Amino acid sequence: MNRERVYDALTDVRDEIIEEATERKLIKNPRRNLLVRWCAVAASLMIVVGIGSYIFMSIGGNSGEANEPAQYQKITPEAAKAMMDAGGVIILDVRTEAEFAEAHIENAILIPDTDIIKRAPNMLTDKKQAILVYCRAGVRSERASNTLIELGYTNVYDFGGIIDWPYPIVTGAVA
Repeated sequence: MNRERVYDALTDVRDEIIEEATERKLIKNPRRNLLVRWCAVAASLMIVVGIGSYIFMSIGGNSGEANEPAQYQKITPEAAKAMMDAGGVIILDVRTEAEFAEAHIENAILIPDTDIIKRAPNMLTDKKQAILVYCRAGVRSERASNTLIELGYTNVYDFGGIIDWPYPIVTGAVA
């Protein structure tokens, strides 16, 4: 929608208010009646706001679409498994080194949630890469997912904790 169409639509609303009030004989002279004048002022303000919003959006303001801040997606373990099986994802364990050594999901890489800011830029170089994040119960994975988004990663999925993972895991010390 261009500026002229926005202006025309809002001007039509203002004119309809005045016309309706005149037809219902609420007023005799639409130019003198205070109520109609206030309605006309309100409609005029809507025109100004409408055009201003359009201009703001057209020069890169928040249009409610592409410029919204990125957010991670919360997904189920089943959805995460399907993404893993399809390939092309990074599985990120954000627990401690000791927890990771005890048990982890196959092919996962470890960056403890406390080290995300320091280590992610070097270990996760493609900010558009799909990253599946998990921890023990879901608290740290949520925190780490938010941190990744703040760092500019755009394809982050949090699937909670390994305690809810119904699929096989790797146990024992990592070689």
